[in-house]
Amino acid sequence: MCGWLQPLIPAMKTKRKILLAAGLLFAGSVSLSAANHAVAPGQNVQAVVDGAASGDLIRFLPGVYGDLTIVNKDLTLKALGNTPAQLGALDINGSVVNLIKIGADTLRANDLPNDACKIIATQASFGNIETNATEFHIAYSTVEHLVFRGVGTVTGCEFNGEANLGGIGLDVHGAGTKIVLRNSLIKNYVRNAGNSLANECIGVQVRDGAKADVINNVIHDCKEGNGNGTNTAVGMGIYVETGSQAVMLGNVIWACWSKGTTNIGNRLIWAPATTSIVRYNLLWQSNSYTGEHSDLVGGGVSAVGTVNDNPKFVAGAPYSYQLKVSSPAINAGPPDAQYNDLDGTRNDIGMYGGHGYLPNGRTTTKPIVLSLEIEPLVVPAGGIITIQSAGAAPK
Repeated sequence: MCGWLQPLIPAMKTKRKILLAAGLLFAGSVSLSAANHAVAPGQNVQAVVDGAASGDLIRFLPGVYGDLTIVNKDLTLKALGNTPAQLGALDINGSVVNLIKIGADTLRANDLPNDACKIIATQASFGNIETNATEFHIAYSTVEHLVFRGVGTVTGCEFNGEANLGGIGLDVHGAGTKIVLRNSLIKNYVRNAGNSLANECIGVQVRDGAKADVINNVIHDCKEGNGNGTNTAVGMGIYVETGSQAVMLGNVIWACWSKGTTNIGNRLIWAPATTSIVRYNLLWQSNSYTGEHSDLVGGGVSAVGTVNDNPKFVAGAPYSYQLKVSSPAINAGPPDAQYNDLDGTRNDIGMYGGHGYLPNGRTTTKPIVLSLEIEPLVVPAGGIITIQSAGAAPK
């Protein structure tokens, strides 16, 4: 804690707003008369949800379920046991919902005019996600594509593209949007197209005035391999459009490129210099079909403290993404103490660096803090500080 702030602490009054998930996810959303409901495959889940009251817990036996819509109702949906329950299309509107081991083929989350939508999802499996919710937090889950607008976090997730379908892993867009992406794996957004492409084969895209912190992730194999036509904004690990902002620290990025003629792209990172920070990343094999690019980054941004070398993961393909003791990524991430690893040493570049997640987050019974906000940052004697924490406690 900064020394100049300490004299103010004893006189502070503390007002806490804690968002946790062991059945009590968002403060103020749970009734003392909350009920538990159990459902099984083949049962009419929509009828159970429609009959539930805000604050209720709905428990799912393992299995596959149909579509579900939640409107203006605050609920916790939780799978029983270790196997996630899988829904078809899940639509959540104007509701505060906690999803624990509940996945869906598609998930759409939207605010309503007078009701904010707030979602925490953990230990789940999703196909396509589109969120326009006020808050959206997802952790320790697998995702094919996420189109994100709002405020939230992505922690310890795996984004895996489908074979030769290209697309974008995480598409962050819209003024007022802010996301923190950390300790996640993004891979295989690949396409071998017979025509020109635009905005494809990208791990993370930040556009339309959005802001993103991309810290301690692994991104690889976002590429287009045919080179027919002229590609625009194709083949990048991270792409930040002009007018958007991103901070990129401690990431391993490699094998992201576009074959043939490319207007924008064909780099590991493409970002504008005026709004982007690229520091202490491992950038390697930017063009694996012909050798290295002359530049690992494009768009005007400068890369500071870059390691350009094999990260030396413990195992060959399929990678474990743990670092060997000889890896050049060890203790090579951002040097500031706020990014230190769990053992207190300097940040390791890659998805296991830093201390903002639990390495065993998919199996732990401990609460997982997904985001923490404190305001105001400076509080006079007799003032009030608000601490807001969003988290989950998977069991």
